[in-house]
Amino acid sequence: FTPVTLLGDSPYFVVVHPSVPAQNIKELIAHARAHPGKLNYASAGNASLAHFAGALFQSRAKVELTHVPYKGSAPALIDLLAGRVEMQFGSIPPALPHMQAGKLRALAVTSARRISAAPSVPTVMESGLPDYEAVLWMAVLLPAGAPAGVVNTLNAASAMPCWRKVWSRAPPCRTYWERCCATSCRNGLSWHALLVFVSARGLISMP
Repeated sequence: FTPVTLLGDSPYFVVVHPSVPAQNIKELIAHARAHPGKLNYASAGNASLAHFAGALFQSRAKVELTHVPYKGSAPALIDLLAGRVEMQFGSIPPALPHMQAGKLRALAVTSARRISAAPSVPTVMESGLPDYEAVLWMAVLLPAGAPAGVVNTLNAASAMPCWRKVWSRAPPCRTYWERCCATSCRNGLSWHALLVFVSARGLISMP
């Protein structure tokens, strides 16, 4: 692939069901070591980033957790709320309201720094695992060997003000992206290779 730009990144919360006695990461590690394999953590599926975040946590903390893959993050969260699984490396937006309602307990955030949405939640790093970080990054990629002009044009488009407003759907930005992508296609690049991420965000419709 040819990288165009990094659009953003998003960490996870290490969240547990209230039935789990741990109040912080150190207590979670102690609990997991005392009950190897008994703590189940949910993810959006095998090979999802949440799966890898859990595997990395096990490696760094030297604990044994049981991975429970789901077909998406929504059913994983539902079962966590119901207490059918004990913990999750969960996305920030869906987990936050349940934390605020007391239905889930956040022990840490997986980024290198605390986040503004939950400033009281410490990072895993500052909680005793200094070499732990798990962050989902979102980027625009083109096929290998993409023309430099196309790469530069799309890179410039990603820096427009509407992208800085959490990928706004403002018509000027959308029109500009559509024009850039049409140019890219004329240069022989695949719509699917070019727009898989943008389409997922709902900014541009795939033909």
